[in-house]
Amino acid sequence: MENSRTSDRDRGLVFNLQRFSLHDGNGIRTIVFMKGCPLHCLWCSNPESQNRCEELSIKTMRCIRCGTCEAVCRQQAIRLTGDTATVDRSRCIACGTCVEHCNAGALSMLGQWMTVDEVFEQVIADKAFYESSQGGVTFSGGEPLMQAAFLKQALLRFREAGISTVVETCGYASREDLESIRSLTDTFFYDVKLIDAEAHKRFTGVTNELILSNLAYLQESGSEILVRMPLIPGVNDSEENLAATGRFLKETGLPEIQLLPYHSYGASKYPTIGRSYTFQSHSPSAEEMERAKAMIAGYGVKVKI
Repeated sequence: MENSRTSDRDRGLVFNLQRFSLHDGNGIRTIVFMKGCPLHCLWCSNPESQNRCEELSIKTMRCIRCGTCEAVCRQQAIRLTGDTATVDRSRCIACGTCVEHCNAGALSMLGQWMTVDEVFEQVIADKAFYESSQGGVTFSGGEPLMQAAFLKQALLRFREAGISTVVETCGYASREDLESIRSLTDTFFYDVKLIDAEAHKRFTGVTNELILSNLAYLQESGSEILVRMPLIPGVNDSEENLAATGRFLKETGLPEIQLLPYHSYGASKYPTIGRSYTFQSHSPSAEEMERAKAMIAGYGVKVKI
């Protein structure tokens, strides 16, 4: 559980640290996935990133029904039902006792509190690979700016060590928090999902005025930005939204956007944390991607797929 004796400036809740990645920035990178996100996109491929707290995950296919987890759970949150164990999320306090006693590896904790030093030590181990490939470290999520104080200290540490830094953000953060990391971030990967505020709220849980305002601010401040948009049929692939996207980018002076095809690869993660994946769409075809590219490019914006 969270250690209140350590300040939020010095520690962050991380749910994955992925080494030797060839995506999310130039060269070979280590991606630090931060837990917690102010958006709850219906199509989210990392549902384990949304809540800023530790969570218990159960992979039912690995459960051997030994009953140990049920016996050691002091909250009586785990029961053997049918062919596997089930978790009562209203009772579970994510203490991790059941994980320690699960010999089958069916149970695991999502989220680990790490200090800046602990993250730095793991990332810096691959410095030679970053230098040879012009790579570095990428902070992703979730939303890294939900842990802005920790993020700032981590970015400062990597800047002092000469490691390239990328921050992936949805942009839903205070201007103060964004400003605190701006000069420490080499490149922002900035997600734009929808231009219409009400549609954005319907699909993500929040409106987008702050997101678009922060994007314009970063552009005006001279930050290096790669705007990205997941193309999701039935959500943001309409002519109206694509045209609005092109106009916004052109008017804001943003020269380029990357279109990413929607996928449902994260659907299998939802049951492991007691949730259901109910979103319905399909991966856009090559023709649909090209159509969207042409619509946005018509406003004088470079579009990468």
